[in-house]
Amino acid sequence: MYFKDIDFVSEGLTTDDLVLRPIVAADAELDYAAVMESREHLRKWEQTSWPADDFTVTANREDLENLERRHASREAFTYTVMNPAETECLGWRPRRTACCLMLLGHGLRRTGVSEAISSSPTSSSLSRST
Repeated sequence: MYFKDIDFVSEGLTTDDLVLRPIVAADAELDYAAVMESREHLRKWEQTSWPADDFTVTANREDLENLERRHASREAFTYTVMNPAETECLGWRPRRTACCLMLLGHGLRRTGVSEAISSSPTSSSLSRST
């Protein structure tokens, strides 16, 4: 399915605690670390054996190149959650980062939160990245 008719596709959100933005191939090493740290949870979530124990940064970069192409062609949108300095992909960590976003009209709305985002959001607590 393509999303060519959507007027607005978010380039992300920035808070004091995290950066949510489209994932790109240059994120391969940071993403790989988060994937491998979270692999048991990911296997349960995906109900597959992915990622394999011998999954490599190179294979991850190839996956991210595909995701980046799909984002650019508006086939699918995959985002990463980084720390504010973008030196760590936060990955899946209990009670650390749990955020659900929905595209509504011309903006993003937060629909689930954890300690990474304040428990009482205001319009000023989230901002679009440009």
